[in-house]
Amino acid sequence: MAKALPLYSRLWGSYPHPMFTGVQADFLDGMEYDGLYFLSTDYYNWHKDSQEDFLVALAAHETAHQWFSALVGNDQALQPWLDEALCTYSEVLYYENLYPQALAGGGPTG
Repeated sequence: MAKALPLYSRLWGSYPHPMFTGVQADFLDGMEYDGLYFLSTDYYNWHKDSQEDFLVALAAHETAHQWFSALVGNDQALQPWLDEALCTYSEVLYYENLYPQALAGGGPTG
């Protein structure tokens, strides 16, 4: 989140809130809200301190939701493919800009 937020602010426009919170949660999934996301405790437990780790890709993805759907405002229930597709693409941009070597090795999104 710490590196994705400034990158996405540069790419998509300023983050509109004074604070952004990531919460470690007791369910096996991730979920985003405006100014907040949850990621499963299991993802943290499985983290191997590598930028190619699934936790990093998920954090980049959930951070992108601050723009897609939060600012764009699509209907997440009826048209989830709109924000999910853009957030998955944002994962690639995250790695291209910050850790291109992870993509070259077929990392989490490659």
